[in-house]
Amino acid sequence: MIISVDIIRQLAQTCDDEQIVRILNRANYRAPKSATHLSWTKTHVEQIRHQHNIPEFSQENYNLLGIVNLHQASEILGVSMKTVLQLIHADIIKATQVIKYAPWQIEKTQLSRPEVIRYIRSIRKGRKKSLDKSQNQLDLT
Repeated sequence: MIISVDIIRQLAQTCDDEQIVRILNRANYRAPKSATHLSWTKTHVEQIRHQHNIPEFSQENYNLLGIVNLHQASEILGVSMKTVLQLIHADIIKATQVIKYAPWQIEKTQLSRPEVIRYIRSIRKGRKKSLDKSQNQLDLT
């Protein structure tokens, strides 16, 4: 697969160059034509960023976006990353990925939605609710 500059632009908002390299290689994107490398290197990413005036990742700018990744969401909610992923897949927490293998991007406001709070409380009380939307729920709170 050939990578678009826009993908690197989006990834650079939430990932440093080394993370971008790992994501692109894992997703099997091909590096720019090079006699020596078929996979992505940090130099490839840096060159594309410089050619297209894409700023380097900044933690300060990331914090201003109002988003968190999977790990940060699990810490905020006090649950495992697996639980957060289940909530994402059940569409209880809305989240996006730039491409497969990129970090999940979750708006912080998603974590305080009533559905999320109810589910987390049910886990803590030992009454884990089903995430299957076809099942009727009994609100035991």
